[in-house]
Amino acid sequence: MFENNIKGHISKQFDMELETVREHLFKMGGLVEKQVQDAFTALVDGNDKLAKKVIKRDSKVNALELKIDELCTQILAQRQPAASDLRLIITIIKIITDLERIGDEAEKLAVAAQNVKEKHISADREEYQYFSALGELILEMLKKTLDALARMDTDDALEIIKQENEVHERFDELLSYLIDCMKKKPKTIKSVLSITWSARALERMGDHIQNINEFIIYQAKGRDIRHLDLDKLIATLDEDF
Repeated sequence: MFENNIKGHISKQFDMELETVREHLFKMGGLVEKQVQDAFTALVDGNDKLAKKVIKRDSKVNALELKIDELCTQILAQRQPAASDLRLIITIIKIITDLERIGDEAEKLAVAAQNVKEKHISADREEYQYFSALGELILEMLKKTLDALARMDTDDALEIIKQENEVHERFDELLSYLIDCMKKKPKTIKSVLSITWSARALERMGDHIQNINEFIIYQAKGRDIRHLDLDKLIATLDEDF
């Protein structure tokens, strides 16, 4: 009985530690989502004050990554978790790395917004229409990803992974348009390069979002699906049913 009480206490304590990690993870996810939204808005609207807030808040994203990593390391060292609990900790450690990198890309957008304001870089509205289409897609994917993470929903994670081609297609469309702009209107080169740099940041966010969804599937299914093309990925997941 005494031994059972000890095991019960340890189990309850372990559950509390895991819940603390989850709370920090979702706090970080929410903050990163806000960073992306605000950075995107700052750039499109030329809002210098909002851009400064994004840049300042990046340290909070970094601090959360360090805190979660520390908590996970303590659990690994003290609890030596096995099976699904171990996989959960590994998944979280990898996901926070991608969240932090999405935060870094958001900061790049904010810096670009400041440059547009400070250097009086003008941009054609059509350029921003293409850019906005890509940005809105990334924001939608990030929101869905955080929802899928909260539920560990592999079906939603797979649907988001399928959107990767759409991200690259929209980026290529924007790039083609911008190159055409530079050819026709050399005076727009400075503004076009600024938008190209920002669009590349959005595309990288898409890559990190895909990584997070791959880790969601890894946690739920125990399958490492990285580096699989879409057809092989679907076939691999179908084997579980």
